[in-house]
Amino acid sequence: MAQSGLPLPASDKTEMGIFQQVFADIGDEQSIELSLSTFSSHIKNIISAISKVSSDSLVLFDEIGAGTDPKEGAALAEAIILFLIGQGARLVATTHFSHLKTLALDNPEIENASLEFDRKSLAPTYRMQLGIPGSSYAVEIASRLGMDPQICGHASTLLGSGERTLTDLIASLESELATLRTDKAKLSERLATAKELEEFYRTQTDKLKSEVNDRKKEALAETEQLLEKTRKETERIVAEIRKTQADDVSVKQAHQFLKATEDDLTSQQRELARESSRLLDQSSFAKGDHVRILSLGQEGQIDELVSGKKARVQVGNVTTVVPLRDLEKLAGDVTLKAGLTTARYDTQTPASPEIHLRGMTVDEATDALDKFLDNAVVSGLTQVYVIHGKGTGTLRRTLTEWLKSHSEVVGLRLGNWNEGGAGVTVVKLKE
Repeated sequence: MAQSGLPLPASDKTEMGIFQQVFADIGDEQSIELSLSTFSSHIKNIISAISKVSSDSLVLFDEIGAGTDPKEGAALAEAIILFLIGQGARLVATTHFSHLKTLALDNPEIENASLEFDRKSLAPTYRMQLGIPGSSYAVEIASRLGMDPQICGHASTLLGSGERTLTDLIASLESELATLRTDKAKLSERLATAKELEEFYRTQTDKLKSEVNDRKKEALAETEQLLEKTRKETERIVAEIRKTQADDVSVKQAHQFLKATEDDLTSQQRELARESSRLLDQSSFAKGDHVRILSLGQEGQIDELVSGKKARVQVGNVTTVVPLRDLEKLAGDVTLKAGLTTARYDTQTPASPEIHLRGMTVDEATDALDKFLDNAVVSGLTQVYVIHGKGTGTLRRTLTEWLKSHSEVVGLRLGNWNEGGAGVTVVKLKE
């Protein structure tokens, strides 16, 4: 097909050889007129090929050595195959002779191949298997086609021990090959999963680095504002000192201001370093890490990472789920108190994303809302509804001011007409 310019049913990376001659002995060319038996017709074709074969020839033999005594046919077939290989020709030969299946063991130029046969269904799968010799399955196929079971059973007992051993070996190889295929499929699946995880963690790391850079930029802008404020205040103090002829009170005030400014800058630098370190550490949290829960000020140990963004942390005899951004990795191990029964506090799925505060005092509502937001944060909610009612508006205003200062709140708004209007505040939380 390739040398005739016909498209091949093969992948685009397939390589084809170019042959100057192609010899084939396929089918049965016996002839009464020419006094040719089956064997004679095969041998006639083979002799023609042997007399003209060269290193750039392709030879195709179907059922080589068939049509005569099996032992003599197998011996002659082996001699023909080895001769053609010696001439450097490319050869494809099919056979049912068990003796020929062992040639590959002593001749590295030869490779066995077979078409897979499913022993359970007694049907071919049409899958080519390189490196594994095939079995004839004569008894099995005869049984499948309706041969008397007694005859098939008797035939099995008549098989020589060598034939049975080879058949068992082939069956064992086929079984191992099937197992290898299954294992390969599982490994391919696991490899794909590992690649997805690698990409996920790489993305998370890049996101964290970007967040660290953003925080640094924000801190730099705040520092510049502070420096500008300090410059103006220093100019004011210098002018005051000149005006008051540098009295002790003015000089002391100047020193106090500069000292307070220096302390403020140092505090900001430490907070920035701690925040950067904590954000980068989020990509390396692991089970067993000793951590501090920033919002609670408590130390504990990670029991399990949850969904890549949270961790289940054991603090004393209580276990809670906390966002990774609320954790700070600590050096050393945390020692849990012995003899305590671990209680699990898992609030990943709260009953409702809304809280009802109508009828409560300001203090009662603030306390209830604080606990509700903690629960919402560890549960992964990004939007909640605070139902405070309309009334005089005092409770709403007080809660609004309190929410604006909450570290987990990124935005608020009054509810739409279908959400409760002015009687509901919709709160957006950090993701």
